[in-house]
Amino acid sequence: MSRLRRTAAALAVALIAVLVAPLSAQAVGYQFWGYYQLVDDEWAFAVEGVGTTVPDDGTVQALRFAVSSGEDVRTPRAVLEFDDVCADVAAEDGSKRVALVIDPGRDVDAPDGEAPLTPGAQCVVGEPGATTLEMVQSAVSDVRTDGANMICGLAGFPSAGCSEEVADPTPEQLAADESIEIPVIPIGTPIVAAPSDEPPPEPTATDEPTEEDTTAPTSEDDSSDEATSEDATSQDATTDEPTDPATEEATEESTQGATETDPAEDQTQAPPSETPDEADTEDDSSDGIPPWAWAVGILVLLGILAFVATSARNRRLEEAQREATSDQHDNQHNDHHWDDPDGGR
Repeated sequence: MSRLRRTAAALAVALIAVLVAPLSAQAVGYQFWGYYQLVDDEWAFAVEGVGTTVPDDGTVQALRFAVSSGEDVRTPRAVLEFDDVCADVAAEDGSKRVALVIDPGRDVDAPDGEAPLTPGAQCVVGEPGATTLEMVQSAVSDVRTDGANMICGLAGFPSAGCSEEVADPTPEQLAADESIEIPVIPIGTPIVAAPSDEPPPEPTATDEPTEEDTTAPTSEDDSSDEATSEDATSQDATTDEPTDPATEEATEESTQGATETDPAEDQTQAPPSETPDEADTEDDSSDGIPPWAWAVGILVLLGILAFVATSARNRRLEEAQREATSDQHDNQHNDHHWDDPDGGR
């Protein structure tokens, strides 16, 4: 029996090692917007969702997008108190003020082909019974949620998916955060805006440079005017100079043509195509039982079969040993009876 127990214990240890090793090697993470609240000057993960939480006046609520794995909790990378955000906003009857902090995360946290938005904080004013989700919707231009009112995207980031699984987070994604500065955005301006809502990179620069562009040719025209004026002294004072306006118009047209090319160059930097949708469908289609799970199942089955076979073999050995002991005892009794015909009397 001791050998059977040792075998069973060794088998159990082997099964535990086989089960734990793949789980430790496959550190599954998730890519999502986390909801946090400032408690005692520290970020704490909210116990309720944004759709059911009704924050009090004077509280600080935050959202952080990141890749989180296991016990790795990704809080906002800066701590802002209520007075840091809402000091200039006076309290009014029938409303409440909530400091909202949004941290879209690092570049390594963003899905492939997308870039995180700029972090921001703002004092949001709403109804006393407004939920955190309603406060966020009043401050952000586009809020995408799922059926359970979980925030999936803010201002178009990310463009698709909701709490997507990351099978094997990279070392960069698992690296520790570095503190950043989150600016306070004035009321009336979105904390974060979708790329399509942002103005072109330099829309007014193409109109204003005409002053710089026209100053250069006018200086040349002035020099030419001075040269021609010296020649014109020998002619009538009423002689016109038709070539100067023509050259000025030509230079203006050339400069305008040069400046009009800048928006075309800016338009070449179009927002990324929505290929993450296709990537998401491919990831979803690949869901199933991983290979290591099959290996674990086969090892467990083999272990059970070995345990059963060992138990049966030990039982047969014990029965054979008991039968041999019984036969030996009977033989000794018979031998003693024949050696003593009187039966020991």
